[in-house]
Amino acid sequence: MGKATVKRNYLYNLAYQLLVILTPLVTTPYISRVIGEKGIGAFSWTQSICTYFVLVASLGISMYGQREIAYHQDSREERSRIFEELLIFRGIMVTASLLVYFALFVFQDRYSDLFLIQSLDVVAVIFDISWLMQGMEDFKRVVGRNALVKCLSVLCIFLFVKDAGDLPIYALCLSGSSFLGNLSLWIYVPKYVSYVPIKKLHIRRHIAPTLYLFLPQVAIQVYAVMDKTMLGSLNADIAQNGFYTQAQKIIKVSLAVVTSMGNVMLPRVSYIFATKGKEEVRRTILGAFRFSTFMGCGIMFGIIGIAKGLVPWFYGEGYEPIVQILYCLSPTILLIATSNVSGMQCLVPMKKQKAFNTSVILGAVCNLIINALLIPDYGAIGASIGTVAAEFTVLAIQLFSLRSFAPIGKILAGIGKNSLAGLVMLAVLLYTGTYLPSSILSTLLEIALGFAVYCIVLLLMRDQMVKEILDKGVGLIRRKLGNTL
Repeated sequence: MGKATVKRNYLYNLAYQLLVILTPLVTTPYISRVIGEKGIGAFSWTQSICTYFVLVASLGISMYGQREIAYHQDSREERSRIFEELLIFRGIMVTASLLVYFALFVFQDRYSDLFLIQSLDVVAVIFDISWLMQGMEDFKRVVGRNALVKCLSVLCIFLFVKDAGDLPIYALCLSGSSFLGNLSLWIYVPKYVSYVPIKKLHIRRHIAPTLYLFLPQVAIQVYAVMDKTMLGSLNADIAQNGFYTQAQKIIKVSLAVVTSMGNVMLPRVSYIFATKGKEEVRRTILGAFRFSTFMGCGIMFGIIGIAKGLVPWFYGEGYEPIVQILYCLSPTILLIATSNVSGMQCLVPMKKQKAFNTSVILGAVCNLIINALLIPDYGAIGASIGTVAAEFTVLAIQLFSLRSFAPIGKILAGIGKNSLAGLVMLAVLLYTGTYLPSSILSTLLEIALGFAVYCIVLLLMRDQMVKEILDKGVGLIRRKLGNTL
């Protein structure tokens, strides 16, 4: 599999990640008005707690399994053994996680109905075999099967969620779609693996490496989910959780454009590293850094520029605090886009797990401390500051760990050039935003204008990434025209 496969898989995975995140985003204007900020805050808080049990049930198997399957793409026997061993291991963890989850949260008074419904997310873990497909670099089926399920969930939300009392139905639509999406992939299992007798399995060999990958995932969840948990626990206003959650949706959609490359590149880099060596990996990784900083800077400054006009028409009345939260959270787009390359595309496939673990654990500690200090008084703004500080810590440690492999100077130079173009774009958007009303048409116009300005400024600075994209675009148009003439 070559460059064409990587590009095709990137587009498939980008479509999948956008679908997963766009599903709730498409319903956000409706849900914001029907359920309200307090209902969204309650859902966000219970979901954040459920996420920890999903994490324990998964136990690092997805990342580990994807990598191990990628290492054994050419051996059906070995990947079949790995698949079956990890499946049994995951089943044990799901069962244990569910027992504790029910004992602590389902059989109590506060939001017990939401906790019960969201237990489907924990059950769905056992049926999640996307790591098998991704390890085999088959992203097309993952996208296709889940697209139908996600579209059905959106339809159900609009059909059955009519007022604030339908919050449990909303939760069921989301958790149920996750369960059905995972279940639907099983039809493709026989293509990639065969049955292996139990006596030939060695499940214990996977315990140590999955735990090793589990530790950084716990740390990542601390600053990906703990902020919502702490907002619901340390701040009396549950609406703060709702504001923060809604702002995060826009950030996550933006990040999907960039971080989708990580899921595609992890098995690809693992395979290249095992067959071709460091030099080929270095060339591939430097290209990924260029792409991530190009996209990350553009989206970061773009969100700041359109936030004030976007929030009123998108969320409705009463959600004005989201504008300031988006201002605070926007730097995470560039930080996560870059650390996705340094961590998921470099450290993990190169088996530099200690450096990866150190970065995310220290990032989590940073996030936890800042959240505890700022959330009680500043709510969602305090949580946003904690998230940015955590992501900066993670990236700084990872880049330092890779200084001999990927020169920091080259990466920072790319960020500097893209940031300058982003600032020019931001100035244009802020100026035009003062004359445009808050509407969907205005936002679309601003996005198009911002993208054009960003690319033009980079072209004037002779940026290689934009030049390559433009050359390929022109070449594609010429081929299409040539075929039609």
